[in-house]
Amino acid sequence: MKTKKIILATFLVLGLCISCNSNDKTTDNTTLSQEDLTNESKIDAAIEDVSNLVENQYAAHQTTTTKPSSISPQYLPDCASVSTSTTTDSYIRVIDFGTSNCTLKNGNVVKGKITVSFSKSTAEASKTLSYAFENFYHNGNLIIGNKNLVLTKLNTAQPVSTHNVDMIITFANGQKYSRTGTIAREFTEGYTTPFDWEDNVLSITGKTTTTLPTGAEITNTVTTALIVKAICKIVFPVKGSVTIVKNGNEGVIDFGDGTCDKFATFTIKGITIPFTLQ
Repeated sequence: MKTKKIILATFLVLGLCISCNSNDKTTDNTTLSQEDLTNESKIDAAIEDVSNLVENQYAAHQTTTTKPSSISPQYLPDCASVSTSTTTDSYIRVIDFGTSNCTLKNGNVVKGKITVSFSKSTAEASKTLSYAFENFYHNGNLIIGNKNLVLTKLNTAQPVSTHNVDMIITFANGQKYSRTGTIAREFTEGYTTPFDWEDNVLSITGKTTTTLPTGAEITNTVTTALIVKAICKIVFPVKGSVTIVKNGNEGVIDFGDGTCDKFATFTIKGITIPFTLQ
């Protein structure tokens, strides 16, 4: 199977270098604050890295004939290793990042382990990749949970990966956030040309809910599919929109018309604010 990937940064909510209201209080439980957006972006970054790491383990398995042993796929940094074992029905791959900081190739820092398992069957129209964490930290934040990522249309020109998210994230300051939801990523262009990375285009949809330490909830819904183009050589969507809601307060991020740039707008309470993606 040909496998191509775009390493995405946060896409459901990004850390915005803006303040919608100069009087915003970060401790406010009702309004959508800059702190909320920043924390959402940290959670998004962790989920995106987990998605890529889990998918990579299946791709690595598909492209190697190595017997069960300790290997280090090229996608991973040198500080990580992978051990492979089997059961009667499944393959199990454990990514070990060690007990001290291990820097991924995108600059994020992790430690701990992620266990990925999937069935041996080759006749499935889709493949479920289950994963679980063991003392796993992402940029200093503890990630707890176990869920799955489903790859469908494995042998077509437009494969889709659907990530079912159910995680608890404990920040370094002790505050706990939970995130649930579903994120789908579809290759709309470029999958059949594995040696031409720049023609890759992804379409991203989904909806997630974050429960804050205060009990308040933030819902993020992709209202217009987010488009990521490799040829733009930026990790942000260049088209699409996301609606963010907290206690009835609604804001919309619009990523533009498809032009390769880092500009977007954030609209809240009838006010539209242009900003640069960070």
